[in-house]
Amino acid sequence: MMPVVVSLAMTAHTSSWSPLSAVTIFLCTGLAYLIFKSSSGAASETGPVLGMTWPEVLGVASFGHLLGAGVILGLSNMGVL
Repeated sequence: MMPVVVSLAMTAHTSSWSPLSAVTIFLCTGLAYLIFKSSSGAASETGPVLGMTWPEVLGVASFGHLLGAGVILGLSNMGVL
């Protein structure tokens, strides 16, 4: 029983959802799109969404959400969010 209590005491405090969290995710997804567009060598603009194919859209959105989750956790750990 003791290891469970110790592990619960060591978990990080996370902030609850707020509109600021949504804005953070949105901005991080936009940053992921800009990173993808600047680093991709493909010059084709024939995709259905912002010139990207559906797998690229899913990949960029997933990376943006992972980046945003890290930013939110980091900011909440610093006490900003």
